[in-house]
Amino acid sequence: TFFSPSSVTIDYTSSSTLALVVDRGLFDRGILEQARKEGVDVHLGEKVCQINSYEDFVEIESGNEDCTKKVRAKVVVLATGINYQLHRSLGLGVPTGFMQGTQTEVEVEGLSETEIYVGKRISPGAFAWALSLGNGWARMGVLTESKGVSYLKGFLKERFAGRVKQENPRIFQKRIACGAAKRSVRNRILTVGEAAGQVKTTTGGGIFYGLLCSEIAVNILQEGFSKADLSEKQLTQYDKLWKSK
Repeated sequence: TFFSPSSVTIDYTSSSTLALVVDRGLFDRGILEQARKEGVDVHLGEKVCQINSYEDFVEIESGNEDCTKKVRAKVVVLATGINYQLHRSLGLGVPTGFMQGTQTEVEVEGLSETEIYVGKRISPGAFAWALSLGNGWARMGVLTESKGVSYLKGFLKERFAGRVKQENPRIFQKRIACGAAKRSVRNRILTVGEAAGQVKTTTGGGIFYGLLCSEIAVNILQEGFSKADLSEKQLTQYDKLWKSK
């Protein structure tokens, strides 16, 4: 059900599934296990401090605190989400803007379907949502330009007064990239996912676009390996192709 600023409602029921609720933690762990099964050597709890690009290889400096560990590779794929510290040191672009995604999970009465709310009083710049998770629980949130916590609290108070069981629910907030990064490749380096600004700006979702663009990255990298060419000129094809999508 869609709710307008004047409380006009529009009910819509699709004949097929339009979207799925993803348990992000479970999703990420599943990808990690798949990678391990394919032979990926995983290093957890290490911070990458610096990446140096040379003509024939890249060198990654990492470690827990001192960053004394050095690893060489033929190519680096940056999937750092909204952490752009390495981007700046490498001369890579960052997204043109950001939104705030603010969300909580609560027990609520009388919510059996997804509800979408629009209007600058509730969620300026985007929308608010209430999504049933089953068993009386719901995920509720707002996508705003700023002051997300304040708008989420106002949304719960105004639209769900007396229906939410938790008085002070735990609130999670995250910056969400808006707009593609101007440059997503350098010599032997490319970025994917939110690190490149591959986000659906209408909803702030990034999983589908990230997977779509990752497939493009794989194809371009395979081509580069076959030609022994992982230069910025070769990888620029990736930048052009994903932005054309």
